[in-house]
Amino acid sequence: MWWKAFGYLPSKDSNAWDHFGSFVGGTVSPLLSFAAFAGLVCTIIHERALSEKKDRETEDMRHLELAAKSLEKAFNALANGDRPVHDRLAWLNCARLILASNAAADLVSADSPSIRNMYLSERSYWRSQFYDLLRPTSGEAVGMQPRFFERDSSEHESPIDERSIRVIYEFIRWPEGEADVLDSISPYTNEEVNSLPATMLGIKIALQRRPHYRRASARAISVPFN
Repeated sequence: MWWKAFGYLPSKDSNAWDHFGSFVGGTVSPLLSFAAFAGLVCTIIHERALSEKKDRETEDMRHLELAAKSLEKAFNALANGDRPVHDRLAWLNCARLILASNAAADLVSADSPSIRNMYLSERSYWRSQFYDLLRPTSGEAVGMQPRFFERDSSEHESPIDERSIRVIYEFIRWPEGEADVLDSISPYTNEEVNSLPATMLGIKIALQRRPHYRRASARAISVPFN
């Protein structure tokens, strides 16, 4: 460095060394200062990103809580024991709360997939609760009774609002295109059923009686031994 800066070999002259020190200070110090500044900027950017992520997750959790709470309120607005309330206003309130839940869930950021999955789990739970309440496949379900929707039990005998019917009954249907977490789980194989412990004997017998298991067992028996 000395030779490149001054064009001659190191000297014993103290003045020459002073010049060299000034050169080093003037060249290296700005580089170190720039490196320190760049490091500071990177730290600030990183900390800001972490802070923004934390704020976003906090906000997403608020949306999740609102969405879940709205579904709970919607169910409580409609449920009267094991039967739906026969009241126009109750159905309207229930439908509005379901829509409020959907709106809150839509505000959850795509950058928070775990929070989104928590909401889907909550929605799945409340969908099953609504399904059990309305029992759409039962012959005794309110959906099979025209009188229930033509006149409610209030003094006004008002019809159940068509829009509320649509919102509530569409909610209990499984959303098209939404994956079921159970799709990733395989059923028992023949060998696994045969290996079930004694504490699951009833389950073992029930599974062995199912047609697909009997067919699989028959195929296994029909394979000739070499």
